[in-house]
Amino acid sequence: MNFKLNDELPVHRVIAENYALHSSNKIHSPEVARKLGFTGGLVPGVGIYTYMIHPLITYLGTDWLKQGFVKAKFLKPVYEAEQIMVRSKITSLDPLNVKIEITNAEGVLCAVGTADLRESPAEPKIADYPPHPVPKPGNRFPARSDASSIGAQLGSIPVAYHLDDTEAYFFEKHRDLMMELLTPEAMHHPALLLHLANLMTKNSINLGPWIHTGSEVQHYNLPTMNTNMQLNGKILDAYERRGHDYVVLDLAVFTDTALPIARIKHTAIIKPKGV
Repeated sequence: MNFKLNDELPVHRVIAENYALHSSNKIHSPEVARKLGFTGGLVPGVGIYTYMIHPLITYLGTDWLKQGFVKAKFLKPVYEAEQIMVRSKITSLDPLNVKIEITNAEGVLCAVGTADLRESPAEPKIADYPPHPVPKPGNRFPARSDASSIGAQLGSIPVAYHLDDTEAYFFEKHRDLMMELLTPEAMHHPALLLHLANLMTKNSINLGPWIHTGSEVQHYNLPTMNTNMQLNGKILDAYERRGHDYVVLDLAVFTDTALPIARIKHTAIIKPKGV
């Protein structure tokens, strides 16, 4: 597709789904979320990311999936059954850059993002993201902004990249889009990467209710089905802001032959104010 500067991509409208209603993370539970000052259970950040990158997959296609970058920040809660609109605008041509905004029916800005097809930075090396055992529940990091945890290795997550994977929500939910784009090569929706990043957060930190607030994803190679992969990483930062305790993770996904698939900077409030 040929773009011009300031082109606006077709608006993507969607009814938000709180698919994590019964998750162990009770920030998605209406009862718990209301106690913390929200209107209801929060739609997961990974779900919002799925809506955000829909135009990128549709209009940038495999070029973006193979080597594209996106930075997503979730500003305001999105709730079950809300209608949201995803607006995208071309802000640069060389390199191609896209500005993305998500608003709800009242016009409230809920999330922002930037994406591009710049030349990919140097690929991560598995030596810098060594595999590490998953800690037992009693040995997880406490849910607080502890500077002493910065640099600590996190337990690796194995990824069986198959159609019958029990974590295949994002493939099944968005199958039509991915198959239309990539037939005959099937793949999971790329939001699966952030789902795995959330799983690593949960496996590494002793969490109560927590909130995924943003992610940066750099793609390097396109995975193929029936490939075994792993997610490795470490704690990049931990800090307190406005009564919330945050953690930032530096993660990378590799195949079992050490081919880098993506690098992820994953940010979350691991202890919201009032918990």
